[in-house]
Amino acid sequence: MLGAGLVLGMDLLLSEEAMHGWGWRIPFLIALPLGLVGLYVRNRIEDTPSFRRMEEAGKKSQSPLKDTLTHYWRVILMLIGIVFLLNVADYTLLTFMPSYLVDYLDMNDETAQVTTIGVQAAMLTVILPLGALSDRIGRKPLLVTAAVGYILLAWPAFALMQTESPFGVAAGYLIIGGLLVLLLSVIAATFPAMFPTRVRYGAFAIGYNISTSLFGGTAAVLIGSLIDWTGSNYIPAFYIMLAACVALYPILKIPETAGVPIDEAGEEHLPEPAGSGAT
Repeated sequence: MLGAGLVLGMDLLLSEEAMHGWGWRIPFLIALPLGLVGLYVRNRIEDTPSFRRMEEAGKKSQSPLKDTLTHYWRVILMLIGIVFLLNVADYTLLTFMPSYLVDYLDMNDETAQVTTIGVQAAMLTVILPLGALSDRIGRKPLLVTAAVGYILLAWPAFALMQTESPFGVAAGYLIIGGLLVLLLSVIAATFPAMFPTRVRYGAFAIGYNISTSLFGGTAAVLIGSLIDWTGSNYIPAFYIMLAACVALYPILKIPETAGVPIDEAGEEHLPEPAGSGAT
């Protein structure tokens, strides 16, 4: 939302020549100190209490990468599938949509940015209540609702946008954003809990970053190219629907972790000790 606001302010204050000549550097200059702040904070984050307790008990994995790829590859694949939907929806809404409104729906830049900021502000107001709701009813109901919602509503949402009326565009945008915030409200609690403490950080990083690199960073380019190739403005809807279909299966398969202590989360995926098989 801050990024969209910055772009809107630059559009209003700078001429097109100034924007292309030097104005485009402003966001990068602003981001540099923020990156340094993030690096400072990251270097001072302590290990979690769960990890320290495991370390003190002598249960720390001696070969975490080997353990992860040997015993948890199925869970990593499930994470990749869920993050597929998260990234396609997130990058489509927050990265591609402003360009989509301008390039394919003939909306002016300022209106597109204001619409984007409005939708993100609406998402911001409900993300914390939705997170609290998931503590009571579980993470999976919100995840399932988001996936099924995208399968059923992505096409109608983009159909509303094709009317090119302010109400239709805003309504369609809000539908996509409303379903996205269901995902965003629970991922921080859901994804780490898919893995036990001994491999949690590495396993989560592998699955999340593979999925993000394959499906997140490529989403805008792929969708734009397919629109230009097919001439269909519904390509974003079809891509989100595909991602939702892929994600629904692992969402249904993962265990519910709301109310489960983080020390116990992911334990159902632990390999059986040697010699414990049935005889």
